[in-house]
Amino acid sequence: MVMKNLILSLFLFSFSSIAADCMLEGKPEVSWVAFKTMKKVGVGGKFDTLETKGPNKGKSLFSLLKDQRITIDAYSVNTNNPGRDMKIEKFFFGVLPEVSGKREITGQITKVDKKIITIDLFMNGKKQTVPMTYTLKNNVLEAKGHIDVLDFALGKGLAGINKACYALHEGKTWSHVEIAFKQNVKNCKL
Repeated sequence: MVMKNLILSLFLFSFSSIAADCMLEGKPEVSWVAFKTMKKVGVGGKFDTLETKGPNKGKSLFSLLKDQRITIDAYSVNTNNPGRDMKIEKFFFGVLPEVSGKREITGQITKVDKKIITIDLFMNGKKQTVPMTYTLKNNVLEAKGHIDVLDFALGKGLAGINKACYALHEGKTWSHVEIAFKQNVKNCKL
């Protein structure tokens, strides 16, 4: 009887120690905040159309995220203001080169550690490596970072949106943009 209980205990222990894979659930939400006026008033938005490539599950959050790729349709900008969206598409993102009828922003996660996700971001034919701090709470991964659109040679787009929105921006559109993404996950831990 003791031997039977010991074998059963070992079996249950070995079964319970098998961890479920860390998994992505659904598509990420990619958002941004740009700034206007000398008071640096934030205007937020997100992208509605994006495509991801990479594994949906891994042994750890680190292995799952590394090499994840995203392609964003720059014309899918959504600020909950159609007039503003049209101006951003036309005057800012309209300067991006068109590839196969689309204007795209792409990114690839190149490194993940306990505090930073590093992304190579490609826009307007330029690449910038962007560190993003992140948190994992209640099965939601949230990462935040910032870019300067001038690092992507988007001075013409910045000038275009500033001119189109001159009165609303009080003559000042900042080149600094905060970027973020949110991804639902399952069975993931830091």
